[in-house]
Amino acid sequence: MVLRFRRWEDGVALCLPQEIAQKIHATEGGQVDLTIQDGRLILTPIETRTYTLDELLAGMSEENMHGEIATGRPVGNEAL
Repeated sequence: MVLRFRRWEDGVALCLPQEIAQKIHATEGGQVDLTIQDGRLILTPIETRTYTLDELLAGMSEENMHGEIATGRPVGNEAL
């Protein structure tokens, strides 16, 4: 398959056909890692994981828990 680079803002862009995007699970806002090997572009999708609150809390321990942080005097309505 031959694709053509197109001008986009101050660079160039490559538009993937929908069939290719679906095969690699590419969605708008998704990220890829771009590397160059022997003059070839290698795109590797970056999987972003969504954690539940329970999963995040399960990772807490006495060793990684911090105390309160002073942020200055109250300003506005937060002191109510």
